[in-house]
Amino acid sequence: MNKKNKIPFAVLSIILLSAVIFTTCTKEEPELYGDIYGNVYKDGTTEGIQGATVILSPGGDTKTTGSDGSFVFTGLKIAEYKLTASKDGYQTNIKTITINAGDNKNTDILLKKEDAGQVVVTTTPVSSSETEATAKGNITSIGSEEITGHGHV
Repeated sequence: MNKKNKIPFAVLSIILLSAVIFTTCTKEEPELYGDIYGNVYKDGTTEGIQGATVILSPGGDTKTTGSDGSFVFTGLKIAEYKLTASKDGYQTNIKTITINAGDNKNTDILLKKEDAGQVVVTTTPVSSSETEATAKGNITSIGSEEITGHGHV
């Protein structure tokens, strides 16, 4: 090679080397999303509840649990979320989870069986203050005539 050809070759080599260095040393973008996964269990057990509904808020995304009680919410923005788990025959349970960048959070939600023998009755008496009564056992329906006869209407 003569002297004229060495200078353009050297410049071209520096340009190519710079391009390789700058393309391989790019700054990684932070992950701005996270995931929540877990199971809905019968309270006091590790038995999953199949068919439970889990609602994510904000957002309103809804999942139905699998045969093992599992659920997954993916691609969630950084925020605080409430998970509301429910199923007929069980008391609803709400859990709060905070998602930070790149989080992959596992959480379990426990549901208690509703007490089938307990009935809660809320009434508005004449005094307009609310009264709550709890009854166990059999409930008998009575008519207004029976109530009137006792001076309660």
